[in-house]
Amino acid sequence: MVTRWLVVVILAFPLAASAEDPAQEAYRLYTDMKYSQALKLVNQVLRSPKALPQQIKTAYQTQGLCFAVRGKSKQAVGAFRRLLALDPAHKLPSSVSPKFRPLFVKAQNLSAGKAGLVLSHQLPGPPKALAGLALKVDLKANPFKLAQAVRLLYWTPGGKRQWSGVKVKRAGALIVKLPGTLNASEIDYYFEATNKFGGVLVQAGSRDKPFKLKSAAAPLAVAPLVVPKKPLVTKVEIPDVTKTAVLPPAKETRPVKEDENGAAAWYQTWWFWTSVGVVVAGVATGVALGVTADSPSGDIEYRIYLR
Repeated sequence: MVTRWLVVVILAFPLAASAEDPAQEAYRLYTDMKYSQALKLVNQVLRSPKALPQQIKTAYQTQGLCFAVRGKSKQAVGAFRRLLALDPAHKLPSSVSPKFRPLFVKAQNLSAGKAGLVLSHQLPGPPKALAGLALKVDLKANPFKLAQAVRLLYWTPGGKRQWSGVKVKRAGALIVKLPGTLNASEIDYYFEATNKFGGVLVQAGSRDKPFKLKSAAAPLAVAPLVVPKKPLVTKVEIPDVTKTAVLPPAKETRPVKEDENGAAAWYQTWWFWTSVGVVVAGVATGVALGVTADSPSGDIEYRIYLR
């Protein structure tokens, strides 16, 4: 009994270890020819609300191959057609047996010329406000009615993801509204088309590459004003007008008169004034001698007047 329990645990361990990607695990079971286990895990993936687009495509491929091995051709072609609706350019792995490929080719021929499941969105112009804004998304085709709902996932910068969705009644334009209570001027967002279990079939945008929308009333980013801790003081030298230097008046220079030949006048020459000086000196000496002769004491008296 203990030994049997250990065998069950060992067999179950690989499934638990690969639980993060059950679609790949289902394909591995197919290659190991464990078709019943593979189909069981495929059904779990197709019914999981956490299934992603690539996982769902891998699950449909594994389902078609398992049906082909068991001789269920109609079910195999149906699974392949659903796979091609999500990925029209899909190709089977090279390891798949050639005897199963004709069923895949038949599915390709039946799907030729038919639109696959495509979700598209055109970014609108800046709205006045984001609260209650209606966003348009196009579901161009919905083969096999795979898409049952379209949801809008959005978040504000630094905020958590939220969502709003609508049911799909037919292919075409769909309107998804943002909540009227949304208090934000900017959001990132994208769309998902989901099956009836909530698994994601296709996307318009993604979490890594979202659409970005700002309202027209969004405030402009203003660089913060940096105030220095200490006021900056610039020393400016102001000249002292009270200490202005006063220059002495320029010495008057009398012009020198010239005669007709361009020479200085005779009364402005050096020799004329030298002669005058000699005559004046002689007169002064004669006067002094005369005064001395008349003096009773015989002494010479000099008087100098300064004016």
